[in-house]
Amino acid sequence: MKKSARKTEEIQLQSEQFRFRDRFGGNSRKIFAESAFKLNMNRYYRKNPSHQGLRSQMVEWTKFICQKLNYSRRTLHYSVAYLDAIFSLCQVKEKEVKLIVFICIYLAAKLEEKDKNIPYIQVVLEQFNHSFSQQQFENYERQIFKFLNYNLTFKTSLIFLNLFLEEGIVKEDEFRQLGVHSPKGFVETVEAMAFEVLDVSLEFYEFYSFTALAVASSVVACVRKLIGLPAWPEWIQNQTGYTWESLQQCASFLLSVYVDGENQLEDFLKQVKSLKEC
Repeated sequence: MKKSARKTEEIQLQSEQFRFRDRFGGNSRKIFAESAFKLNMNRYYRKNPSHQGLRSQMVEWTKFICQKLNYSRRTLHYSVAYLDAIFSLCQVKEKEVKLIVFICIYLAAKLEEKDKNIPYIQVVLEQFNHSFSQQQFENYERQIFKFLNYNLTFKTSLIFLNLFLEEGIVKEDEFRQLGVHSPKGFVETVEAMAFEVLDVSLEFYEFYSFTALAVASSVVACVRKLIGLPAWPEWIQNQTGYTWESLQQCASFLLSVYVDGENQLEDFLKQVKSLKEC
């Protein structure tokens, strides 16, 4: 793995964003306030990344491993963010790809998971039939950490979405407008739908052309539209700082790939309907 020789101007790297250190997003309100000017929070983007052809498979590997190890959604999103950052900044040999994928998960797990849930390096190497030594694994890990500017607390779209959900993306009078008599169950269904929509965005590198905040805002717009509410009322615009005109491209793309993909949309809409009828 070596640093890419391509011109640096092809890479959008907002290194000043590495100031943020709260691994649990506890200072999310501060993060939101400081990103309201659409800063590209910890998002690396190259129009033609070297891993474009392999990316879908790498994301599937990442999802599979995170599910197998029962890792959190935060770990998944951090893993994919690290993966895309590395492949945007470096040229990676084909034989190194799976190892890089696992090291990205390994680093994310160190940040988010309990120690008992993180496999020992020797156990990991067995999965690669000992094609790499422990020394090589540790060297790759250090090199990746260096490429990430010694910071793992990327401000992903998930952090912003959690903030929006905490604030609420459906107002009390809108429950009545929808005829919902069980707000708690309705909110749980809406939140589950929001997380699934966000997870779909991981599958498309094109979303890196938008900020993390824009993607999270687009999730809110998509979910509101799907449950029968105006996608972007003024109060949500004020909350996010985005006008519909500035968000429409991202939101429309996200809605189309979600509706066209394999998902639980039909089940979610059935749950929404049943909660309206209760």
